[in-house]
Amino acid sequence: IILDGIHFMLNPGGAANTAYRVPGETRSRGTSRPIDKFAFGEPYRLRVSREVLGDMFKYTYTVNGDPVDSFVVKMPANARIQFYGYRMTIEVDNFQLESLAEGDGSNNLAVNSSFEHLQEGRPNYIKPGLGGEYSFDGKWTEFLDFFAIDTAEKVDGEQSVRMTVGEAPLAPTRNGVGTFNVNVVAKTPVTFSIYLKASETNFPVTLSVWELHHRTHSKKIVVSREWERHSFTVEAPERAVVRGSVGFDRPGTLWADAVQVEIGAEATPYKPSSLDADKFAPAAEQKLEIPDDIVLKATPQAPSIDGMIEPLWFEHAAKTDAFHLRGWEKPTHRTEAFLTCDRDNLYLAVRAHVPDPAKVSATEHEHDNLRVHGDECIELFIDSTLSRQQYHHLTLNAVGSKTDMGVGRLIAWSGDWEGMARVNAEAKAVDYEFKIPLRLFTDVNLSRRWGLNIGRSDKAAGNVVSLIRTPQPNFHLPAIYPAIVFPDGVVDRFRAGVSDLQLVADGDAKRVVTGSIDNQSGKTLDAQIQIVDQASGKLAGSRSATLGSGSTRFEVPVDIAPDLAALDADVRVVAAGQTYLAKACRIALARKLEAYTRYNYYMDEPAAVLVGSLKLPDAERLVGRIEVAGKTFDARMAPEFALDVPLAGIEPGEHPITLTILDGKDKLASATATLIKRPFKKGATQIDRQRRCLVVDGKPRLLIAPFFGAPRGVKPEDRERTAKNMLRHHVEAGYRDLMIGAVDDPPVAAFAQTLFDLCDEQDVKVLYWPFQSWNRREAVTPEQRFQSIVSDDIVGWLVVDEPELYAKSEEVEPFLEAHIAASPYTPVFMKNTKIGIPGRFANLKTDILMLDDYLTNREGRKVLEMIDATETMWEAGREERKPVFYFLAGENLHNHYREPTHAEQIAQSYGVVLAGCRGISYFRSLATYPEHYRALVEVNRELLALEDVVLSLEPTPPATIANPLIRSMTRRLGDKLYIIALNADNDQAVEAEIALPASARAAASAEVKFENRKVPVENARILDAFKPLERHVYVIDL
Repeated sequence: IILDGIHFMLNPGGAANTAYRVPGETRSRGTSRPIDKFAFGEPYRLRVSREVLGDMFKYTYTVNGDPVDSFVVKMPANARIQFYGYRMTIEVDNFQLESLAEGDGSNNLAVNSSFEHLQEGRPNYIKPGLGGEYSFDGKWTEFLDFFAIDTAEKVDGEQSVRMTVGEAPLAPTRNGVGTFNVNVVAKTPVTFSIYLKASETNFPVTLSVWELHHRTHSKKIVVSREWERHSFTVEAPERAVVRGSVGFDRPGTLWADAVQVEIGAEATPYKPSSLDADKFAPAAEQKLEIPDDIVLKATPQAPSIDGMIEPLWFEHAAKTDAFHLRGWEKPTHRTEAFLTCDRDNLYLAVRAHVPDPAKVSATEHEHDNLRVHGDECIELFIDSTLSRQQYHHLTLNAVGSKTDMGVGRLIAWSGDWEGMARVNAEAKAVDYEFKIPLRLFTDVNLSRRWGLNIGRSDKAAGNVVSLIRTPQPNFHLPAIYPAIVFPDGVVDRFRAGVSDLQLVADGDAKRVVTGSIDNQSGKTLDAQIQIVDQASGKLAGSRSATLGSGSTRFEVPVDIAPDLAALDADVRVVAAGQTYLAKACRIALARKLEAYTRYNYYMDEPAAVLVGSLKLPDAERLVGRIEVAGKTFDARMAPEFALDVPLAGIEPGEHPITLTILDGKDKLASATATLIKRPFKKGATQIDRQRRCLVVDGKPRLLIAPFFGAPRGVKPEDRERTAKNMLRHHVEAGYRDLMIGAVDDPPVAAFAQTLFDLCDEQDVKVLYWPFQSWNRREAVTPEQRFQSIVSDDIVGWLVVDEPELYAKSEEVEPFLEAHIAASPYTPVFMKNTKIGIPGRFANLKTDILMLDDYLTNREGRKVLEMIDATETMWEAGREERKPVFYFLAGENLHNHYREPTHAEQIAQSYGVVLAGCRGISYFRSLATYPEHYRALVEVNRELLALEDVVLSLEPTPPATIANPLIRSMTRRLGDKLYIIALNADNDQAVEAEIALPASARAAASAEVKFENRKVPVENARILDAFKPLERHVYVIDL
């Protein structure tokens, strides 16, 4: 939608956007926000409003009631509204144009201007002005108390902000408060006003207006002991975004309230900004509720599927007639549904009452003709994993025509379900009956509770009804489908999945499909694994297998063309004459043999480790011959192997290491890796390519390294005290690793060295970010760069930051290559934005992949975005097995409108680790929101306690969790099994079922680490509840 030159957009990638350019500016503004559970092709309700605010306009944009953007700006208004689709077809329906009621008349453009809207005790869109933190000798939590909400003193609303300054080292040496970004008009007067009172009369403070990233205008005033309003006008700001603030350094206390930033040369009476209603509105305009569960009873006899609802349905089925038109509106005609099951099938009947059975509107269609949805029909939406996101869609019209679609509305999916419909003149209804085999939904995540919606198209009434209550008719909202609950044990035997599929060549150049079947049914299956060629429909190969509980590897020889690079196939598991699992997939040709050394280089270790995978049938009976530096020895192989290579007698240098796979005298495969040996060096940092982490002091390490920059302007006499306090604040928080940044210029360089000397004394490891590495590349060689700080505790050098935003890829690649070559003992890396890594900027010539993309850099972001970005990095570095690090949001109020909540910080930190991250930094380290600081301390302590667990290489099949919102990791460490699980959704609570691997089948309970509780284990399963963004760490004795 285009209004006044502003683009209000929805894109198929699942995000809503705004984009516009203010007259006189050279850069566009706008924001982006993900749409929860976005599904391309579904209908979405877009709402755009424009409200007059003096000479400005306030624009608000929502999608399905969820806020996307709200802003005040001066644009050239016109009466034209445009709808457009770029490279896709769009349909516009239910268009409404409304006149808004008169607004509140507020001229205030500052959000949360009277500090009424708090996040865990701190006001969002507000920046505290606490200063002097490194001259403060107390605890950080005590320092934060000098900026506080005060409910006893106020001008507007319920509270004000209280700020205190004292003498070092017992208190902050400066304090204040400021707004976040405010949109104004360049070259037009802007007035900042604020109510203030002080602990003493004639108290000196400074009012400031900062033109964002440009210049600051200031006015010195004195404040009395009574509330008074003070204002400051900037006549012609050069920029159209400003921030207003008040600051002071005189010991004493200052209160502030009722901030106002407005267009004009005079302050008008204070009113809260109309933007507050949008910024702090509930997530949706109307809360949608999930209907009650429908509990099924097993039927002793299967009903006949003939379209005639027999007495059996009334005797044994669960019944519901809770169908809704919209909201709580009662439908014109009654609809009744009956549900039951047996050990193989779900049965469902619907009686759809009609006014005149002779006039039922339906036509016979061929299978999967979507016109069936225009008839009198019943539609079923089945979410068999209770994902609240995806579903199968089955439709039966009043004359028995059918359509069915798989997850993602895949029309190619077809299931052998039965459905019949008849017009029942006596009951004045259409009766529908369904028989749906449970095996159609075989999945390792299959839940006992399925989401189900039943939709009816009532042609006589001209409307549609379903089991869910929505403001507008919409069957496709799995987040609020009611759950049907199966009796105990019914769905258990259909819990299975297939994974790790690969097409490999055996020694005779024939093809073999390898993979894993995950059987979570609780029973052993004597099965046939079948591979069916989709192109011909013929069986390409099969093999008998006994599928015990948990994961079973399989190998099936297939009869296909030897030059085929990928096989499109159906993988089926057939047992007792029934198909339990059928998965359509593309199986790519894999390398028969992959091998690499675990560490990127070795020093004085007794042995190197050659790691890899062997994709050949019966790998355990094969022999591997290793040749390196004139030495040869044999080892027994396995599908996944780690072979010790003694280093005694091997000189420093680079040595090719060749692994040849032998079957008797026959050579089946060969691979060559490079073994690098270097003289021992104190403080060296290696890369473990198997764990994809750093190795520090000879031990694999999970780095939690919060960032801070070395400050400018520290006087020589204050250098040691400031450095000690900088380090102390972090060590007291429990950090053992840091990321420190500094410029080269004096006196910062000398201060940085003092700081590193203290880190060396306390064995604190450092990722070092010399800020000027790129800008000074012509003046400072790589060798000089690595000598700029003397320290044995630097474990990595960050030498270029977000280069894709300002440099050319072909310039940055040789820059990185030169620095990597000059640092043989310490990793060198760049930090990228979200566009750099997928675009493989600088050919990803970096020892570590690191991304900075922040949860709080714009409104409405979700933790899942950070997790998804980590998975993107993990895949980008898979081939070279590079470690993945993430720069997460910490305290960044200079650029962001808020800090993460306690739950968000715990979740994003755990989430990126579960997705493969082995290094975390926070921008920046010392939070100003107390609950956020507490989260940082807790998550650092917890993740360090789990370091050996996360980095364990002990083999174990994974636990499976029947809900895709749960991200998890399964690890074995000694005689204990660990399952780290996170509900990654910001809004939705989850009841999760965790199926344990076979090794934990005898367990009776699990400790929930960090929570001082235990949960029972029944039938090798854990049932537990997860709040939004909640993590649980389960520990099970084996």
